[in-house]
Amino acid sequence: MNQFEEIYPFSAIVGQEQMKKALLLNAINPKIGGVLVKGEKGTAKSTAARALARLLPDRLVVQGCIFGCDPADEKTMCPDCRKKFPAVTSVTAPMRVVELPISATEDKVVGQSRYRTCAQDRRKKVRARCPCAGKPEHPVCG
Repeated sequence: MNQFEEIYPFSAIVGQEQMKKALLLNAINPKIGGVLVKGEKGTAKSTAARALARLLPDRLVVQGCIFGCDPADEKTMCPDCRKKFPAVTSVTAPMRVVELPISATEDKVVGQSRYRTCAQDRRKKVRARCPCAGKPEHPVCG
């Protein structure tokens, strides 16, 4: 049985009004950039995030892309998908919930900074990487 098959309903979560509002606002407008949810053990942090993800509609992604690139937006595609554009095949995928440990740092989450480029261009560039090497069973890339 999949661990996410039996998820507590979002509407049944009592209290935590600020957290629920933040999650809903981020679902409405993803340009907010995400929600950092923190609190004591047992305060429905993960439950709320998983329950909301279950309510969200499926999204179109490039078939076989470990990053889940949007097939309609070439600018945000990874280098592999950009090479194939516009001949990419799209499939629907459920919204993903990514849980990070409190010790997660930027380089562990999005990849290493390209320091030489940063120094020359005076802007930050990141080289994307995932430690799973695209394994389908990985919770982020699968």
